[in-house]
Amino acid sequence: MKAKKTYLMTYHIAGLQYYDALEVWSDLKTGLELTIEPELGNKYDRHALAVKWKDAKLGYIPRGENRHMAKILKAGWNPYQVLIESIYEDRPMNERIELCVRILDKGEKCPVERRGDLSCAKIQFESDSQLLITHTIGTSASSVRLLLI
Repeated sequence: MKAKKTYLMTYHIAGLQYYDALEVWSDLKTGLELTIEPELGNKYDRHALAVKWKDAKLGYIPRGENRHMAKILKAGWNPYQVLIESIYEDRPMNERIELCVRILDKGEKCPVERRGDLSCAKIQFESDSQLLITHTIGTSASSVRLLLI
């Protein structure tokens, strides 16, 4: 069963003018799925999330918007789908690509690749600031409760 996605937020890619966007510009299209990865050791933002397409770094999720997403990704979970929502040729470079970030619906399951094992994660929002993730490999399950501050 394909997991459903729920809208989370839209962002412009921060720093778009400084990275590889111009090198891959002709390949970028509305609806294209991108990836986000924590950039550990970033000296400007300890919660930095790089936005990538294939091996090209396009920029970042904006600094003021990345903290909760970064904590979940650093914990080894990725419930996010990142799509190019819009491309604006006539705007300043830092406003040319708008992203739509979606997250799995409450209680939906999705495959998660972790340490090479295909497993399943059940994600439940217990409140606005608490997330429960249950990770199952075969018949063995473990849970982690994340407090989003």
